[in-house]
Amino acid sequence: MPANSTGSLFRCQGPAAEILNSLPRYSMKKYQKSLLLAALLAAFGSTSAFAADGTINFHGKIVATTCKIDNSNIQVPLGAIGIDQLATAGQESRRVPFQIALSECNDQLSGVRAQFEGTSNGDDPTLLAIGTGAQDDAKGVGIQLMDEGGKQIGINSETDTLKLTPGSNVLNFAANYVSTSNQTEAGEANGTASFTLHYR
Repeated sequence: MPANSTGSLFRCQGPAAEILNSLPRYSMKKYQKSLLLAALLAAFGSTSAFAADGTINFHGKIVATTCKIDNSNIQVPLGAIGIDQLATAGQESRRVPFQIALSECNDQLSGVRAQFEGTSNGDDPTLLAIGTGAQDDAKGVGIQLMDEGGKQIGINSETDTLKLTPGSNVLNFAANYVSTSNQTEAGEANGTASFTLHYR
């Protein structure tokens, strides 16, 4: 006998009929919904079986971006120079070396440029001016700065890049007087410059 969509799937007579009729009755639509729900649960269960927890560990370090300056207050004695050695514009006194000592340079720093800052000479702006404008200051003279290779460093200008290695480093420079006039006058010849280091 054909199945009934709103009753039991089969009709029987006798004791078998009583047993079947006592079972819960499901419509075909409910049966299909049950199968769909079961399939969805199986799909989600299969997906979750592949999920896993994990941990990511990040490692690094924050380092100083500058070296330590060991001698920030540098004295450079240029000496007492006879005026006859600077009588003509362009004449120079002997060069006096000086150093900037650095320590604790990390391996992230490969180079540095030094910049010497101060008042420039009125006759030659690449030179550092001497004196404070006092009556007893020398006239017609400026202070020249040079790098280790003897290349002039203009006042308020940066040097070429100087190589750094991890740990301690010494930056070598030199200074001397240069006459800027043919009428040089004797007197005090002191000058002051600050320096800034630009790391690479």
